[in-house]
Amino acid sequence: MSNDKLCKRYLFYLEMIVRDKAAANKKVEGPPRMLYLRELYPSIHPRLPPPRSLAGDKCVLMKERGVMVVGLSLQEWRVLLERNTGSDKMQLLSGVDEAVMRGLSQSEGTADSQMDLKASWNSWALKLCEAEGGSPHLRSKCLLQRTVLLLQQQMHHKALESATEVLKLYPDSKHASALLATSQHKAGKKKESAATVSELVVAFQRAEDTNMLSDELGCAPALCNRARRGQPVRSRRWISITPRLARTGRHPLELTVALLVEMHRTKDALKLLACLLSRVHGARQQHLFFGLARLYAKHGLNKDALVSKLPSLCSMPPDRRTWELLKSMAEVVLPIRPSRLA
Repeated sequence: MSNDKLCKRYLFYLEMIVRDKAAANKKVEGPPRMLYLRELYPSIHPRLPPPRSLAGDKCVLMKERGVMVVGLSLQEWRVLLERNTGSDKMQLLSGVDEAVMRGLSQSEGTADSQMDLKASWNSWALKLCEAEGGSPHLRSKCLLQRTVLLLQQQMHHKALESATEVLKLYPDSKHASALLATSQHKAGKKKESAATVSELVVAFQRAEDTNMLSDELGCAPALCNRARRGQPVRSRRWISITPRLARTGRHPLELTVALLVEMHRTKDALKLLACLLSRVHGARQQHLFFGLARLYAKHGLNKDALVSKLPSLCSMPPDRRTWELLKSMAEVVLPIRPSRLA
């Protein structure tokens, strides 16, 4: 029997198993069921010869029945590609990494009112990542999202454990440290939280990379530069400097500043923001200025440092509109025509 015919027989048998195990209702709201080929091969009918290769990392999502099959070999993958011509009932994924990222994206895109569904997608992605030996970076993404969800559910002790797991993988992760400090503070461990925040402030002050600062602020300098040069931006909503934090959790710098203010350490928050503000040079880094200004305004901090810094970002004296902008910095949106600022 040729290899192609053998693969087709296996795939037909697999589709029958999926059909039997799937629920009658085709509308699946939660994560898909998982079928691992390495677990199904032993149950194949004895008349069929054993597959030549059990090793595979490809996967396919049968959307109609809400089932994902993991562990296809390259040969089985090729046969599926030939069969899946324009049909949306079966979706081919390049590998486990893509499947995990889709699970995380699905959790992020689910409304906060459906917290159980958000948590189920995250749990599904984390389980898949661990079962298939995903990379530490991918596992840390799952754990970070889980920590944010646990904090939203006010499960502070579990969030603390989850953030600690991320720090075991990446000890220098500022996001994990900020979530750990927040979890400690909410769980009543004030001394541990104060120590973690102090270490985090030192880490922020020590880092000199402005690109890293953009990530920690949630800014998108590339999109800002396109708007500054008059080039089209795909969507107007991306021009907003306010990051989309409602679903993905706040960025590490914002978490740190919020925690310092909540701990009544306003002076430390001002020193940290002033240190970061001193690294903003020229009109090309206006996105960093606006990101820091939003934190000043959101937490009611003194804006003298902003007022003294703003003229250095302008080639001409700031107009009245620019100064008025500082008074309402909580909802800052980069201007479509930034020539008025620069």
